Amino acid sequence: MSEDGKVCGGRAVTILDQILKPVGLQTMPVCGTAARIYRQLDSGDMDMGISTITNPLVNHAHTFLTPAYTELVLVLYSHPVPVADADSNSVVAIRGFEYQGQRLLMQQQGYKFIEMPDAVSAIGFFLHQRAQHLISYQDPFLYYLQQLGSGALPAIRQQQLMTVDAQLVVSARSVYKDRIIQALATFAATRNCRYLTECAQSGPATPVN
Repeated sequence: MSEDGKVCGGRAVTILDQILKPVGLQTMPVCGTAARIYRQLDSGDMDMGISTITNPLVNHAHTFLTPAYTELVLVLYSHPVPVADADSNSVVAIRGFEYQGQRLLMQQQGYKFIEMPDAVSAIGFFLHQRAQHLISYQDPFLYYLQQLGSGALPAIRQQQLMTVDAQLVVSARSVYKDRIIQALATFAATRNCRYLTECAQSGPATPVN
């Protein structure tokens, strides 16, 4: 979401345009909380989204597409010195995100979670030193800092927890389901890459005689 709140988009929308426009489909990006998007996938009000196949909140009646969209790096960010107004075990996270089971493991280790509706809120809460730790995927955190022009990252400790693939997921109730699946298969078949983010950067493969 743009700073003025008027534009919803980003790299994923650009890539999907590249895949879907050749088959006559137009993307209409919607920004919202994770919980809202999961509900809209279930109802068919949202045709597709991006998630991990291990996400327990995504109905597996929906179709996860390959190749995967990108690889996510899950990181625990921590302030290097105790934060004055926060518990030393406080960790801010997105409400509804289980983080591939890491939330439960951290709770068992004594971490106390502070829930935020989205990544922007969680990252901002952490950077304003209202929590000692932040659990976040790396890309949104780095993008947030880039938008701020912030030099905060070198002063923040990082512990990589795991990596996991994120995939496009098409609603079982989408009227465009079959067209989307076929469009992605056609797009990927002409490119030699592991992730769609790589496919979009490379042109179609050159046939070898």
